[in-house]
Amino acid sequence: MARRISRPGATGSQAGAAAPPGEPGPSPAGAGAPVPAYRRGMSETVVVYEYPAAHSPSEGDRPPLRVHAAPAAPGRTSVRGPRTLCGRDTFAMGTAPWRPAEHPDAPWYPPRYADRVCPTCDEAAGEG
Repeated sequence: MARRISRPGATGSQAGAAAPPGEPGPSPAGAGAPVPAYRRGMSETVVVYEYPAAHSPSEGDRPPLRVHAAPAAPGRTSVRGPRTLCGRDTFAMGTAPWRPAEHPDAPWYPPRYADRVCPTCDEAAGEG
């Protein structure tokens, strides 16, 4: 819920101002319900796949070893940033076609890989 700042002498709708920019606003699910980080104004989340070291893209559509979340590169919505939310380098990872913003009622990761989600990324994204 947005933090309200009281101003002396203010009444009605002037009694409080919304929290400063960058802080989470009220939850759509109601007061007190946590809003996952990937849905509350942080940059777009890009899902990336970590593959075994011996994996090569020519081997076909093999399942990933781990599914990570990474913030999008500045000014881009579908290009991964240099590090995942758990701090791993994204250089050797593959960018998943799954876009959390396109699935508002789903978690940040593709449900078919729920058993491969990085627990640290999941916690950082607010789902853990």
